[in-house]
Amino acid sequence: MSDDEFDALNRMLDIIQHIDVGVIVLNKNLEIELWNSFMTHHTGFLSNQVKNKRLFEVFPTIDQGWFMSKISPAFEHKVAQFSLNSDREPYFLGRSTRPITGKKRPVRQDVTFKPLTSLTGKVSHIGVFIYHR
Repeated sequence: MSDDEFDALNRMLDIIQHIDVGVIVLNKNLEIELWNSFMTHHTGFLSNQVKNKRLFEVFPTIDQGWFMSKISPAFEHKVAQFSLNSDREPYFLGRSTRPITGKKRPVRQDVTFKPLTSLTGKVSHIGVFIYHR
């Protein structure tokens, strides 16, 4: 890898770490391989606390049937899935990060489940992108 390629990769990783969107990357066993700082801030879990743990260990309240119905098409058909959850209880980001003097609004989360392919073109991971509004 050239210095320019390494610098570009480093910039991309810095963006992923600091973007104002939750980013989780799961392998086929639903083990967490990537957890960005947005997730740390909104859940209280550090990356090293969740890495290699199954998603349902970290978030036991997620409806597993619903979650599998979202990621199965992504794994099997390389099709992104979306969930607009304005009226649903929070399932990823339950911790309030609003100042104590602020008015607390219900947490609203939209989620994208994106298939991530390996160099062979097969889906090897799922990117879970959580938009907190």
